Amino acid sequence: EPPPETPEPVQAPSFPATWSHTHYMQRDDAPWFWRMYRRAFAQLDRPVSFLKEKVAEPMRGEKQAYYHRRYPRVPSIDQCYTDDIVCAFEAEQQYRRDKKVDFAILALLRQRFHDCVVWNTPNGLYLCKEQQQQFQDNETNVFIKYGDLGYFGTAIDAYMKQKHRLIWERRHGPVGTGRREKYLIAEDREWSWNPAMESGRRQRYFPSESEPDNARKQREQRAD
Repeated sequence: EPPPETPEPVQAPSFPATWSHTHYMQRDDAPWFWRMYRRAFAQLDRPVSFLKEKVAEPMRGEKQAYYHRRYPRVPSIDQCYTDDIVCAFEAEQQYRRDKKVDFAILALLRQRFHDCVVWNTPNGLYLCKEQQQQFQDNETNVFIKYGDLGYFGTAIDAYMKQKHRLIWERRHGPVGTGRREKYLIAEDREWSWNPAMESGRRQRYFPSESEPDNARKQREQRAD
């Protein structure tokens, strides 16, 4: 039997000489109007390109990746004056960027813990205690800063929440451990009947810690 005929190789289509990787208007054999346009454009583009490449880019320092832009830090909201609108705006934008970064880090730690548990099944929870502790600690810190503020929480709201938490911890200790007894006694007696006042009205008071015991007892007797 005669050998089977081999198919002829397919020839690549031939394109005109002007169809190349070089732009048509940048070729030396381009029409005269393209060459004039190129020269006129160069007169405007060369000074701008020179300033960008020789002045602006060296002053920026190391070039950053487009997907990891680093913004310079600005004063936070507690460092701004009340009438400084620009400072408050920059602090608000920085707060929103930090919030996105913190939640992204929390998502990565959650995914790392999940992958560890799935990979080490059925002993994942026992072998992934370190990843679980990292995730729980980061989740606690994120809730301390952003929890209960809602989607529209601002930098001022976060600052006020931090202030209230510090006041609470100064009085009662860490959040979640309950209130101290001396403050509970004062709050239980904060509403008392004062017959010297008009009928139906109540007087709210907190007994001062620096007040002598005999003076406090006399005042309570008068209130009774």
